[in-house]
Amino acid sequence: MKNSKWEKYNLTTITPVFIGSDKGSDLSKTTDFIIDGNQINIIDQRKFEALLNDNIELINEFVSDVKNNPRSFDLQNFIENKLNTSVSELTKTSLEVDGYLNANSVNTFITTNGKHFIPGSTIKGAIRTSLVYSFLINSNAGKLIVSNLLDVKKKLDDIKKRRDNNEQINREESALLSWKGLNKHFEKIYNEFTLFKTENNGHDFRHILINDSEQIEPSKTKITELRRTYMIKDSDKTSQWKQVLKENVTTQFSLKVEDDFKDSFLNSLNSKSEETLISLINKFSKDVIDFELEMYKEFSQKKEITKKLNAAIEFYKWLKDIIEKSNNKFAVMRIGGGKTYFDNSIGLALFKKDKERFKEFRKLLGFWKHRSGNRSFVEEDSPITRTYFVKEKQLLPIGWIVIYKESLPDEFKKSISTGKNSDINTSVKLKKDSKDDDKIDFSKLENLGRISKLKN
Repeated sequence: MKNSKWEKYNLTTITPVFIGSDKGSDLSKTTDFIIDGNQINIIDQRKFEALLNDNIELINEFVSDVKNNPRSFDLQNFIENKLNTSVSELTKTSLEVDGYLNANSVNTFITTNGKHFIPGSTIKGAIRTSLVYSFLINSNAGKLIVSNLLDVKKKLDDIKKRRDNNEQINREESALLSWKGLNKHFEKIYNEFTLFKTENNGHDFRHILINDSEQIEPSKTKITELRRTYMIKDSDKTSQWKQVLKENVTTQFSLKVEDDFKDSFLNSLNSKSEETLISLINKFSKDVIDFELEMYKEFSQKKEITKKLNAAIEFYKWLKDIIEKSNNKFAVMRIGGGKTYFDNSIGLALFKKDKERFKEFRKLLGFWKHRSGNRSFVEEDSPITRTYFVKEKQLLPIGWIVIYKESLPDEFKKSISTGKNSDINTSVKLKKDSKDDDKIDFSKLENLGRISKLKN
């Protein structure tokens, strides 16, 4: 094995990032926090329980009130008038709220020892997806996998036709007509967990090692509304409140690429690991952005939909331009929640190979199947929803980050002016287009510190 060492990388969020903790860590207004203007005060449960434990009658009253009046229970009133203490004495931390939280619960950001972090497995997963994508679209072996997957529908149709005509079909063909047999057939063609793996050498991906990021203070997070909104009509499907890592927060992680790759496609990492990784990450991210822009063009048939997508379209055009100027000095990638099937799987490689055959392929597997009365169907442009955060009444995609070694790349500095803190501020200016629709000018970002498997 050639010499390899751990390298420090900076990671800066371009848009908010959400990586969820256990469901049991969700925050409830009833028991966990008190809204105070544009922030919430999170109650220290150990201190709260210590005060309750001194009075059994108060415990019974608290449990009864919460159980019988979960929506109207006033935690602040209970603390001040029943426990005879102030909210400030019980506050563990305070977090900024971006919007009107009301009585909604909050999904929390992942923590360790009370501090937040970005798992190394999350970063590695995004890098792995980029490498697999590159393999599928660039190598002969990968292209064959894509073609074989897209040919399954034609193969099945042929088997069904021969069966319906009472022609003989063999046992292997018959097995394909069941979901279990079809799934096994897919795994024979493509299994991500055995790709780049041999009995003698193990899995080549083990040579990419990534540590968890440095711990991140709660003050670098905020509570915000993430909307899962329809792209085919002017309405939202769901809306959830999350504790997210703010825009333009910087942390560090360590990465080591061991120069011991055996697979013919990956062995270029043995000599130019950093440059190759960054190049493949950026290629995948750019293709994802191109796909999104293509989908937005198809979705934007109605004026109200066009207006809703304006900010996201401008953002992606700006980000694509940044990637194209990277010269492999930094990588732009997407991590955490809010991604689609095409950010997370081999779907984009299949789509790029043949859009129409991919549509047949996803119908075959039942992706994004809906029911209307007695009829089931698959939306032609599924997935038909995206997850956004709201910035100055504009919808913007979440989860985008940039990783780099030393300082923030000049390509970003030209678009973002430095403010008082060390965080990059991506507050955006609004401008009006000729139709007087709200639009964001991403060339003038300023004001630091604010701005498979086959299925997911």
